[in-house]
Amino acid sequence: AGEKLIFCVCRDITERKQAEEALRQSEERYRTILDEMEDAYFEVDLGGHLTFVNNSVCRDLGYSREELIGMSYKAFTAENNGDSVFRVFNEVYQTGVPNKGFPWKTIRKNGVQGFAETSISPLRNHRSEIIGFRGVGRDITERKQTEEKLRQSRENYRALFDSSVIGT
Repeated sequence: AGEKLIFCVCRDITERKQAEEALRQSEERYRTILDEMEDAYFEVDLGGHLTFVNNSVCRDLGYSREELIGMSYKAFTAENNGDSVFRVFNEVYQTGVPNKGFPWKTIRKNGVQGFAETSISPLRNHRSEIIGFRGVGRDITERKQTEEKLRQSRENYRALFDSSVIGT
């Protein structure tokens, strides 16, 4: 009479805590890789709207992450390049086969045209249905500008050579 009983159930959760910590470290590792890599990484839904971007996308296009999320790819694609970009995405959707390294002419927030070399892959849900795309791109604007200057220089030298009077 008057005795108190205390029931206690204990469970060793060490394994669960270790798994949670390993998952946290893994997520942190991949987030760091995405945020610090030079190449642009992005994800778009089937409508072509950005759902995820890393820091490089923001830097390359000149928009903040908040401005880019939800933005259509058409908003930063050069007008004369929109149809070919759509065709590439559509082909990946139809075939399920990634496209490696297609050219993409971009328009930065400040209106300056840029060039990217982009690869895209289908983004799938747990039922393997394509729900969007993930892409990795590299800004090749400087390389394209250098190639154009070299082409113009060759044309100038060729014109000089062709118009010169040789030997008398």
